[in-house]
Order: sequence, then structure tokens, then C-alpha cells
Amino acid sequence: MNKNLIELEGLLRKIRPGLLSSLNPGIGDVNEYKTKLLNLSINPPESFFQLFQWKNGTKFSEEKQLGELYLMPLGLFLSLEDSVKINNEIKHWNNSFFPICSSEVGDFLLLNCNHDSEKFGSITNYSFHDFPTNQQKYDSIDSMINTLIKCYSQNIYYLDSNGLLDYDDEKEFEISAKLNPNSDYWE
Repeated sequence: MNKNLIELEGLLRKIRPGLLSSLNPGIGDVNEYKTKLLNLSINPPESFFQLFQWKNGTKFSEEKQLGELYLMPLGLFLSLEDSVKINNEIKHWNNSFFPICSSEVGDFLLLNCNHDSEKFGSITNYSFHDFPTNQQKYDSIDSMINTLIKCYSQNIYYLDSNGLLDYDDEKEFEISAKLNPNSDYWE
């Protein structure tokens, strides 16, 4: 497993044990999923499969509020099955994009799976609310994980008095811009 995912899991174990227990176990056979995605013309980078081998998204629970389940602000980590379902049902974005996180209120983080694009592997914030403004938010899955690590370790992401994810938006912006220099979302 990727060392950054191990570090993130350690932080979540200390800071957000409720969220960690709400994440599904990682996927087993990567080749099975690669074949399924290729049949949908989706060919993500290897880091995508490392992410889903670590954890396969979030288990929904009626007892928990969304803020308890967000991995990042407005970011519910989708299971691979939910990502495929959303990708097949919504289709408001380019076919080379694939959802990996959702706010559950119309915002998505989409992975660029176009191998011919100079932005292959980057992650775009897609919003039905801000249409047509869709900006690159993370340079890669690795930079997204590094951003999460920094934001959790520096208490930029924290739990409020109700146990819901909250954050210091100015500090998040500053850290995220440094770790994602090619992403216009943070400009």
C-alpha cells in the first residue's frame, strides 16, 4: 500500500475514528475492476487502483450525518460501485472523467482518465451549482492525499462540537495551493 495512504489512515485513526470505521474495506482483485472500467472506456492511472485497494469508499448509514462521513469538505469518498453507477446515470461531464467523491448535493470530484490529456490523472471539481465553472482542484490523486494529510495533521480539517467535519478555509486554500500548483481552483 502507498505510504501516504498508510499515513492518512494513521491520522484518521487518531482524529476521525468514526469516519475510518465507515470506510469500506479495499477492493480485492484489481484486474476485475480494470476490466469493468475498460468496458466503460475508463482507464484511470494506477494511483486510482491504489486508492481503492486501500479503501473502497464510504458505507452510508442513516444514523450518521454527511459531515460525519466527509473525508474532506464536501467530499464523500465514493465506493467504486457507486462511482460507476453515478458515472452511468449522470453523464453531465466529459466521458474521460470519472467521479471519485461527491458532496451528495451536486458537487463531484472527477478524475481525468484521458491518457492523451496533459492533465491526465488530475482531479476536477465539478459543480451543478457553479456551472459552467469546473476547475482542476488537485494535480493528482497523490497530491490530493498529501493535501488531506497536511490539512488533518495541521488541524485545518477538524471536528466541530457536533462531531461534523469543519475546516479553516483560508489555511486550506494556502496549503492546497502549495501542494497543487497546477490546479486553478486554488488561484
